[in-house]
Amino acid sequence: MLIREGCEVKEVAVEGGRVTGVVSDDGKVSAENVLVATSVWGTPQLARLGIKVPVRPHIAQMAFFHVPAGSGQRLQTTLFDSRAGLYMRPEGVAQMFVGRKEKDFHDPDEPAIDPDDYKQTAEYAAVRQMHAGLSVTLPSMRDGFVHRTYACTYDVTPDEMPILEQADGIDGLFFALGFSGGGFSAAPWVGRRMADCIISGEKPREITPFKLERFETGETIDWSNTPD
Repeated sequence: MLIREGCEVKEVAVEGGRVTGVVSDDGKVSAENVLVATSVWGTPQLARLGIKVPVRPHIAQMAFFHVPAGSGQRLQTTLFDSRAGLYMRPEGVAQMFVGRKEKDFHDPDEPAIDPDDYKQTAEYAAVRQMHAGLSVTLPSMRDGFVHRTYACTYDVTPDEMPILEQADGIDGLFFALGFSGGGFSAAPWVGRRMADCIISGEKPREITPFKLERFETGETIDWSNTPD
């Protein structure tokens, strides 16, 4: 297996309705099959091929809070509080990592976001909201103060579930996008199923619910972790 780092893919090469590889800033790489799994950068790549996917970049904001000395707070696992819309985990013995699950990840009215140019720290209002929610979930963190913050982009879909597909009309083209912040934990499962799809040419039953057309047919995936 060959991994090329620092090599930007400019476009997916297609001839006669079939993938022939990718064109990068280091030249063309020939391939019979191409899997587009490039988060927020995948949407424009597919758009160039006439494939429209409802995947938008969204800025997710997180913060590291110091655990107050003498508080006795010793969170030892990852915790998600759906009431507060917060997820958290310990960061060493003296800090806690906190992120927030916003109500509307996929907002079509949200200003366009450039995933290559955005503020990579959390907004003050978001940090205040996280601290307020954290103080309710874990009262011992009420006096916790912020050590640092950061922000990153999520590739989000309207139902916050990924799109796992084989492209119609272009043989050898596959895509896995729109993980909405959950791609890291899902990667082993998704990788195996997409590999099966590519090798066999048949879509595994397990990924059928993640089809692209669900957004047109109303078969979106409902899940219960979104705060009211």
